[in-house]
Amino acid sequence: MINIYMDKKRKQNKVINDNKMCSHTIAAFPFTLGKEFDYNPESKTLLLNKTASASGIETKFFAGVIINLDFFIPDVPEVLSNILERKFTLANSRYILVTCYRNILPSFWSELVTDLGRLGFVLIFLHDLKYEINAAAANTLGVLHMVSSRDVSGKNGVKIQNAALNLIKNGNVSFIGGDNLLTAYGTVENYFGHDVSETLFINNPGKILLDQSIC
Repeated sequence: MINIYMDKKRKQNKVINDNKMCSHTIAAFPFTLGKEFDYNPESKTLLLNKTASASGIETKFFAGVIINLDFFIPDVPEVLSNILERKFTLANSRYILVTCYRNILPSFWSELVTDLGRLGFVLIFLHDLKYEINAAAANTLGVLHMVSSRDVSGKNGVKIQNAALNLIKNGNVSFIGGDNLLTAYGTVENYFGHDVSETLFINNPGKILLDQSIC
């Protein structure tokens, strides 16, 4: 499996332990404009890889960022520069992981999708299923979607799990990531079959690593 793992300042050993069943993991560190961000993708992933290797764990770690989308990216030169240099993308690819407070889209959403699309980038919207699903986000042309493995596996309750499964059923999910990945994989396989599980947990995230287009 290939994981997109949202790292919320968890201890290094837990990050490695949560991903030891994965061949590759993109560790996405949270970025909020105006908050301290001591992000150095090279040093963080280098340390993760060294520690994993020393522990006999074969998982290969790649760097990423999850951007809290409460600002218009082109208006902040430092952030835009990091994106253009692929420092704020997933595994130095064209893919940008974003989230919005309570799934509420900013007024500039459509403009942002278009502007970044012209530059060759694709947004991945992480749905926070504690809140109501934003239908506009789920149906924005050119945007891909992700849900948490904890939501899919039922760790966050049956209501949230049902919301995640409905998104998958409707074809609105391209990625599933986080901890509890094996259970989530089994859940998707039980509900939707082996091919869907392979697509969401292996094939699509693998295309991020290869910087390939995802339909």
